[in-house]
Amino acid sequence: MYNGKIIDSHMHLCNLSTGNYDWLTSERPEQIQILGEGYSFLAKNFLPEDYEALAKPENIVGTVHLQYEANDSIKETQWLTHQTLKTGIPNAIVAQVNLSERDAAKHLKTHLLSPYLKGIRMLLTYYEGKPALSLTDQNHFKNPVWQKNFSLLKPLNLSFDVQIYDTQADDLIATATKHPDVPIMVNHLLWPIDSSGEGFAFWQKQIKKLAACENVHMKISGAAVIFKQLSVPQLIPYVETILEYFTPKRCVVGSNYPPEGVFTGFHHIWDAYRTLLNSLSQSEQASIFYHNAKSFYRIESI
Repeated sequence: MYNGKIIDSHMHLCNLSTGNYDWLTSERPEQIQILGEGYSFLAKNFLPEDYEALAKPENIVGTVHLQYEANDSIKETQWLTHQTLKTGIPNAIVAQVNLSERDAAKHLKTHLLSPYLKGIRMLLTYYEGKPALSLTDQNHFKNPVWQKNFSLLKPLNLSFDVQIYDTQADDLIATATKHPDVPIMVNHLLWPIDSSGEGFAFWQKQIKKLAACENVHMKISGAAVIFKQLSVPQLIPYVETILEYFTPKRCVVGSNYPPEGVFTGFHHIWDAYRTLLNSLSQSEQASIFYHNAKSFYRIESI
């Protein structure tokens, strides 16, 4: 079983006293639909010292913070930068910028005042006609302002993390093909919207098509939130498919904690991923657990 260094490529922090996380203090139907009735588990502070206490036994030496739906994403980046300077956590920041806003360029440059800013993320999970399954009110891929602002990422040396459903893969393929020099990290397994046998076959087809874009990478994360449990047997065909098409060279792992904590424990997450990846060589496992995230997020200080 892998016992080497780990970079957690997907974690979150928050301090509710900042007043910057309304979604954690007022339950919303779309969040309950996705996170379940245990949603209230998240309505508390999760600070660097809380994360560090959990991470120490796992040999986690680096962390990538993904935007956490703050009311004011610039204030979130500023707060995170202060935490890094004070505690060393996180090592990299992936901020929230809405590329469909006309002043996105200004926001990008403000976020870049942080030396730890490496990329941006948008939650683009959208299911037309089913607002309870959508975390956005539109298909941003079809928005010309979004497409124009996406072209700003390469000149600013920023990567793009994205959360989408498998039904949206074709839109991402078109964007990745148009912008081959922008590194793209797909979060949470390319979220399969249907876990039936037929749904898995569709997801598998989408993974194969998406992996043909060499600038697209895959994050093995979010499984407990997707399936409302963390079951190694259930995940085996998903992880095997991802490894077949993306290869260990374009995969990373992340805890997605604390959201995963609604359904499972922090240590079980890492035990599950070690088990799922145990058939790979030690060097391949080291790539997925450590080297790939270090390279993708340009982390130099660990």
